[in-house]
Amino acid sequence: FPDVSKDIYLYKMHYIVEFFNHVQEKRKWKGKTLNGARECISAIFRYAIDEKYITENPIKKTRKFPEVEKADFKYFTSEELTRIWDEVDPFWKDHLQFLYYTGLRKGEMINLIWDRVELKRASPTITIANSSEWKTKTGKMRVVPLNDRALAIIKRWQGKHKEYVFTDQNGKKIHPDRPYRALKNAIKDLQIEGNVHSLRHSFAVKLVQSGVSIYEVMTLLGHSDIKMTQIYAKFAPDYLQSAVEKL
Repeated sequence: FPDVSKDIYLYKMHYIVEFFNHVQEKRKWKGKTLNGARECISAIFRYAIDEKYITENPIKKTRKFPEVEKADFKYFTSEELTRIWDEVDPFWKDHLQFLYYTGLRKGEMINLIWDRVELKRASPTITIANSSEWKTKTGKMRVVPLNDRALAIIKRWQGKHKEYVFTDQNGKKIHPDRPYRALKNAIKDLQIEGNVHSLRHSFAVKLVQSGVSIYEVMTLLGHSDIKMTQIYAKFAPDYLQSAVEKL
């Protein structure tokens, strides 16, 4: 390993920016791929810091790339959801319905701990935030209100685990594949397309169809860029018209 502490030019920001510019322009890498590369490079520099080769991680001076949702996405209709709830493995029904009623990402549900649950106030909430073992997708904290159905689900899980709100059948932390497979098995038998993330899309679509503003949906989903939320605007074609009518 070269003595990077002396040859500082080897890891100057210029070369990192040059790399990202190249793969964006020449290889057409998108936000998700760029962020994966960014994290990989950061891990290398963290190792170099641990080994005393360098003292600072230059990746910290860069920002994550926006990950824009695809305009073409799959969400579940109300009729499809009814069929799914009847078909899915009963054990995983609470987990999957909680994703739909809150719009959480799968990882956010799996890593939700009781310290981040507030049920005593008039408006019950959960807080999605980084922990020592897990990081949110955006790195930011957000507070998510619980509707009556989400609240009923979370109350059923009180006392089952001292740390995690939801667990697997063995009372242990959930492996990400388990809820994914439970839903996939159900929709395969029903011949419905989609996946676990489709529940999050369904949450957003239902809100927009009910007249909730794009900015409110953005906040609930924890999107870092409004462009990511605008894919749902087509489900409320009259919301801008109703806005100007208020004049």
